[in-house]
Amino acid sequence: MISSLRSQNNRGYRLKYLRGMWVITFAVVMTIGTTLTAPAAWAADAEADEGDKIKFALKKPNVGDAIRYSYQTEDISAKAGDDYEAISGKVVFPVGTNNIWKVLTVDTISDDVDEGNGETFRLKLTSPQVYHKDCLCWKQAPSGYVPSQIVQTGKIREP
Repeated sequence: MISSLRSQNNRGYRLKYLRGMWVITFAVVMTIGTTLTAPAAWAADAEADEGDKIKFALKKPNVGDAIRYSYQTEDISAKAGDDYEAISGKVVFPVGTNNIWKVLTVDTISDDVDEGNGETFRLKLTSPQVYHKDCLCWKQAPSGYVPSQIVQTGKIREP
């Protein structure tokens, strides 16, 4: 297995679409027994008081291509419709936006129930896709190119 990749572009590899197929070229330093890890995307857990908005900050994985993730909220102890407004959709990181932050906002719902230490839910980003200039379309990102899933936790605090 490959644990570290290095090349002149600081990503360790170059991805090209050539004659109808994706080709990855590597300048490789190999270490046996570990796995290839995708470039990190930055995402942090977030919290807010009940009745406020929870803002999840996201930063694009450090790759040159445009990347798109599907996202949706999932209940843990907080319940969609009772404690927060569920969201779902797609978030796009265009080419050249490695230092740009995206923010996904979830509205929380005030209630008269004391939940003690608060309640939690997840924001999941899944199904990464890469934009292909040859077909002007989105296609599934190659395995290991970017994180396949990003999970954040939202906490609703009691005011």
